[in-house]
Amino acid sequence: MKTIKKLGTFTLTSMFMVGLLSSSVLAEEPASSVNTRSMWVDNFFFNPNYYASAVKAEYTVKFVSDGVVLSLQKITSNNPAARPEDPVKTGYTFDGWDKAFNKITDNLTVTAKWKANKIALSFNANGGKVESKSTKQLKFDYGKKLVLPKNPTRDKYKFEGWYTKKTAGTKITEKTKIPSSDTTYYARWKKK
Repeated sequence: MKTIKKLGTFTLTSMFMVGLLSSSVLAEEPASSVNTRSMWVDNFFFNPNYYASAVKAEYTVKFVSDGVVLSLQKITSNNPAARPEDPVKTGYTFDGWDKAFNKITDNLTVTAKWKANKIALSFNANGGKVESKSTKQLKFDYGKKLVLPKNPTRDKYKFEGWYTKKTAGTKITEKTKIPSSDTTYYARWKKK
């Protein structure tokens, strides 16, 4: 076997070896399309009739939201990934992606960003007054803790709590989750 001469230091960025080309193929290919400086080292033997070739690497790009993979793409080095359809999440507005994906040079996970919606909760005193008003409106970020207004007042009636309906319905407390859309709650009264 014949030792191939060391051609100097060469850094191969975002590329990897994929095989060998025979000298007959090299004769037909332009010099710029064949890598003839592929990191040869001293005392490393190759058949001198073959030459290494290189192509761009391929990387995996994942688009995720709350741990769920929305899109999985194989992208050739230095190319952009395709933007997937904007995801949807109850109580939140999509606020873009956390990383750029216009030039892929490595495996990449891109995560959806979310902005909590502002939810308006109206507290209807239902015949009484809540902080001197017949209805008190408060706004909350979806997913945050519910804070109830001061108890309403009504002459000759005892306040029994806030409910989801004027009659019947479900009583709410500060442990109640904030709904995903604007909602009205009603004071419940019992005559003294």
